[in-house]
Amino acid sequence: MALTTGGYNNMSSTLRRQVRELNAEAESLQRLELRKAAEKLKPQVCEVCGTGYLDQEEYEAHLNFRVHEGYKQVRDKFEVLEKKRAQRPHKPKARASSQPSTTPDPPKQDHRKTSELEERLKPAERHKQADEEAVFTLE
Repeated sequence: MALTTGGYNNMSSTLRRQVRELNAEAESLQRLELRKAAEKLKPQVCEVCGTGYLDQEEYEAHLNFRVHEGYKQVRDKFEVLEKKRAQRPHKPKARASSQPSTTPDPPKQDHRKTSELEERLKPAERHKQADEEAVFTLE
């Protein structure tokens, strides 16, 4: 036998070291390829409607979508309204007076409802008075 026990140990440790190195190299190459793929597929967003797309084909296809057309119409109408608003003369807003009104409007009351409410409160007030008198007598 040409190899002794020490030789097998040396060879196995060398092979293990080579495996670790090759695994590390494979992982770094895989990360590099993923990075390249991610850079190639950067998602972009339409400035009109906010739809995301990955490539030019998807962008051109989404231009025919109803959502994109709707947003485009809304933005166009908004620009027209903004121009009209800028052309209108500016009117200062009326300020609220710091002095309160001297004659407030009296609240409108339905007399029928008020009298019914008063009738309902009378027995309750009687009970309340009786309770108060009872408290005074206990003291």
